[in-house]
Amino acid sequence: MFESDERHPASLTGLVVVVKNNDVEKAIRILKKKVNDEGILKDLRKKEFYEKPSVKKRRRHAESINRWRKKERMLRDEC
Repeated sequence: MFESDERHPASLTGLVVVVKNNDVEKAIRILKKKVNDEGILKDLRKKEFYEKPSVKKRRRHAESINRWRKKERMLRDEC
């Protein structure tokens, strides 16, 4: 990312996937799994456009309500 200098030490690293025995398909699957596990695409989509703080607050509140409703449904279905 950054070149090594006093202000930005070269400590930033990206995702690394080693291709073994020219098996690119397997390396791509591993890369996709790493990207998905770290939530990189989800984060990129979230940061693609500016979201006003009030809209962000409403979205988070709606997400929490949906999580609560889902938990309630799961508990009701177990009984």
